[in-house]
Amino acid sequence: MVMSEKFSFINKDEDMLPKPSAYYTGHSTLFNYKDKLGSHRVEQELVLWVLEDAGNHKWSKHSYVLSSPLEEKILVSTKFVGMTRTGELVYSWNSCFWFYNIERNTVKRVYIQGLGGLKHPSFCRTIVDYVENLSNYCRF
Repeated sequence: MVMSEKFSFINKDEDMLPKPSAYYTGHSTLFNYKDKLGSHRVEQELVLWVLEDAGNHKWSKHSYVLSSPLEEKILVSTKFVGMTRTGELVYSWNSCFWFYNIERNTVKRVYIQGLGGLKHPSFCRTIVDYVENLSNYCRF
C-alpha cells in the first residue's frame, strides 16, 4: 500500500504579529479551542485567535479585558497550558494550576500536593484533557 500526504503552511493574520508592550510574553501558544486550532497571547488583554478556515487562512480574534489584578498576575506570570473541553484556560506555575473561565470570568486554583521534594517544581509538564484507556491495565 502506498500513501501520501500533502503538507502546507497556514499564514497568520497580519494583526496576529506581536506588538511590544509591558504585557507581551514573547510568544504565542497553539492549543485546541473547541476543536479548532487556537493561538493564545497576552498583551494588555487576553487575545485568542481561532483558525476558522485553513484553506483561506482566515482567523477570528477573541479579546478579553483583564478585569482584576489577580487575572492580570495569573496571565502574565504563569505558563499557559491549554484549554479544557469546558472552555477553561489552564495556567500552571510551581505545582499550582489556575483554571480561568473566560465566559463566566471566574478563576479556580488547584494545588498539587507531594511535589515539595523536587529540586525544581516550577515546571510541570501538563496535557489538558488527557484520558487513558485503563482497560489494558485492569483485568476484570
